[in-house]
Amino acid sequence: MAAYLKLPLSNQQIYVEIKLSHPEATYNTTTAAAAGGDLDIICCVDVSGSMSGSPIKNVCEVLRDIYERTQKDYRLFTYNTQTDVKRTLKTLSERNDNLQASGGTSFACIFTAIKDYLMQNASAKKAITFIFMTDGQDNEPNGSALQKSVQMLKLMLSAMTNSPPITFHVIGFGEVNDAFLNKIRTFGTRQGLFRYSTESKELQNNFNDMFEYALHVRQFTIKFPNGKTYTANNIDNETVGFLANDDDDLSAMAELTLIDDKTTTTQFPLAPMKDIRAIHLLHA
Repeated sequence: MAAYLKLPLSNQQIYVEIKLSHPEATYNTTTAAAAGGDLDIICCVDVSGSMSGSPIKNVCEVLRDIYERTQKDYRLFTYNTQTDVKRTLKTLSERNDNLQASGGTSFACIFTAIKDYLMQNASAKKAITFIFMTDGQDNEPNGSALQKSVQMLKLMLSAMTNSPPITFHVIGFGEVNDAFLNKIRTFGTRQGLFRYSTESKELQNNFNDMFEYALHVRQFTIKFPNGKTYTANNIDNETVGFLANDDDDLSAMAELTLIDDKTTTTQFPLAPMKDIRAIHLLHA
């Protein structure tokens, strides 16, 4: 069943909520976690000098914990003014010492490493999520090296729009350029999340949240009878919600089509929402 309501403080948007008829047993949180073979997660961790002490210690602790829980050997890219792409969560977990934080920050080197990784693995046909963490700004924020690395990365991504989704989730800590980090989360073929940590302990919570989201998120396409489509993400496998525009005359529509990330198509009857509660407005 799909139901809709017009937002009381908006003249332009309608909230549509689809109740999945079955909490999808074929794709629950257990099977999602086990589906690591269908998903690459690469952690990109800033190891510049300002990360020394508690910040890098907390990051290493949470990455070890993630490996212990998932037992999946996800890649770990570390960067300051150079990038090391040889580490994994397993190799970090097996070490007794933490990553060493020193030097400045060059986003150009990590963006180039990401571009090279995508190029080398373009034929793998797997979804890829980068969890990008930094606590500072580029040494040369207006330099040609950074601009060129961003251009080359975007060019690579533009050629992968028909591939499985590529997502950038971003974690900022300390004196970061929020506007630039917000742009990074839009680099992929699917938009990612941006979280800011005010304390080093928060880095652990944000890394955990990003991993959980990356493992469990599903993307749905909603198609109206007039051919118009919307996209929505979901992690609870119970409801799919999205905002439609007011120029969509939902009163003239009897049903909509939901297409999940396994390309399964389901028709849902569409009607005005009757039992409107505060939770629906919160979801909207």
